[in-house]
Amino acid sequence: MRIEAEIRNGATKGRHPAGEGTLGEFAHFMRRHLDCRAVVIRIADRFCPLFAQHSGDRQHPPVCALAHELTTGAGGGTILHDPARLVDPLVAEDLGFGFYAGLPLRLSSGENAGMLAAIDTSPRALAENELEALRMLASIIAQMIEFRLATADAEVGALRG
Repeated sequence: MRIEAEIRNGATKGRHPAGEGTLGEFAHFMRRHLDCRAVVIRIADRFCPLFAQHSGDRQHPPVCALAHELTTGAGGGTILHDPARLVDPLVAEDLGFGFYAGLPLRLSSGENAGMLAAIDTSPRALAENELEALRMLASIIAQMIEFRLATADAEVGALRG
């Protein structure tokens, strides 16, 4: 059994830079809490520059955290190569996954800042406490993004003086 938590952006693989571990740790925690095969946190392109490992190059894939217990079978190869695709329930279904639960990362303004998705190979129902945990984590990640936005805005304001 292989369990990984990693963040992907372009060629960056494996453990993420200091301070960016939060997304990977959130994904790992949720995967264990839901006892599912994978959890993906995908940050919308507009917010990727808030994360240190983002190169700013639009040719690179989005910031994406993946915690999984997958092999290259059962769609695992595709997931490990391009985990951001898993936030789409149709892609998950096409890859043979029988369970998908996803929530948007909604900012207080109502803007969508990304997606949190849990998948598994076996079909099952999502218990109310599991749904509540997904909602709480989506809210925490959205608040983290808003904090980073506010911090970036404050830094730009200070530079303009």
